[in-house]
Amino acid sequence: MAKQTKPAPPPNPNLPENADTLLFDMIEKLIHSAFKEMKEFSVKKPNEAISPIKAASLNKLCEPIKRILKRSFLLSSLTYST
Repeated sequence: MAKQTKPAPPPNPNLPENADTLLFDMIEKLIHSAFKEMKEFSVKKPNEAISPIKAASLNKLCEPIKRILKRSFLLSSLTYST
């Protein structure tokens, strides 16, 4: 007699997709290094503004994370504006 197996449960729409987790893991490392660099810069020159190029590169790092977070169930209960 063959053992019956339960069908796989449907995917949970509240959990991130595998591609999102891989992207987040990759960008998280870049964000940490950018944070470290900005922290060192603020110690050396606390009253100077960052360059427009540096600001643009930081924004480019944040864009994919913002897209992931918008789809996340965590933000459905929080207010978040872009």
